[in-house]
Amino acid sequence: MDKLRELVMTAMGKASMYWEPIPKGVFQSTHAKEIGEKLLADIKQQALNGSEKQSPKCLCCGSENITIECGDCKEKRSFGTWSA
Repeated sequence: MDKLRELVMTAMGKASMYWEPIPKGVFQSTHAKEIGEKLLADIKQQALNGSEKQSPKCLCCGSENITIECGDCKEKRSFGTWSA
């Protein structure tokens, strides 16, 4: 997460300079840091939510009741009984 934090904060700093004319005054780094930290927290939350396993669905009908056959032993199992 440290590398992501560095990338986000660097990008925010660079983006803050895309003004014409470039603003004068003092860059409010404290506020920029707060925005960056909020963005990183949101990214982390989305990553955690997205990591929840979802049942695979049939591409044709959308059914979650899918059975596949193992290519080695030819045993048929539903996706719900497969272990990672």
